[in-house]
Amino acid sequence: MKLSSQIRSIGYLKAHAAEIVRTLGDRREPLIITRNGEAKVVIQDIDSYEETQETVAAKESRPRKPSSRSGPGATRRRCGGTAAAA
Repeated sequence: MKLSSQIRSIGYLKAHAAEIVRTLGDRREPLIITRNGEAKVVIQDIDSYEETQETVAAKESRPRKPSSRSGPGATRRRCGGTAAAA
């Protein structure tokens, strides 16, 4: 999916709302809406949205594996041969 082809202004959305609603479901790609040249909103068809929400919910319900990265309080350093919390 090439995002540059999926960017439209708020004016375009206002002028072509019915067409956009019709084509969003067919393309199943999000549409980025800009205001004053800055991205402000993303719209997508309901089926894609629901799939995204289900995927997020499934990922959040899985037990998390311990991270291989150390968090801010988890850093350890060697001090005189013993590990000490930083």
